[in-house]
Amino acid sequence: DALAQTREPSQTKYNPRRAASFAAFDGCYRFFQHNAFPFIISLCDGKVLGSLFSSLPGIILGPQLKHGLAALERTLVYQLVVIPLLYYPIFFTFTGYLQGLRPIEILQRAKTTFLPCWKKNLMFWIPTQMVMFGLIDEYWQIPFAC
Repeated sequence: DALAQTREPSQTKYNPRRAASFAAFDGCYRFFQHNAFPFIISLCDGKVLGSLFSSLPGIILGPQLKHGLAALERTLVYQLVVIPLLYYPIFFTFTGYLQGLRPIEILQRAKTTFLPCWKKNLMFWIPTQMVMFGLIDEYWQIPFAC
């Protein structure tokens, strides 16, 4: 966060309360991820996308394609469901509260920064999570995500 703060034009000096709120949120969120990843892995095994692809003429679902489709399902569920519906609302509320923002300020901050943050998040995390869910053993996925 220290580097991010130096890039913000409105930030005139380092804000340790903001940095502490981000660190506290991250610690709590890793606990959530530790439990969410196994659930998503068990839920998203490639069958949904596999049934769509298998209906296309000439597509044969071999084990490698099934594995890739499972990684894609997991990534899409995480990035298009978990992140916008759980991560960001909790992030803005938790960090805003710890920074001493009023509820209206928290809401305004979320309204102005959600879409730009999510866009950057998708550009980084979709390819990263495809690698993670496709190539990294489940035991190492949380350290990989950190």
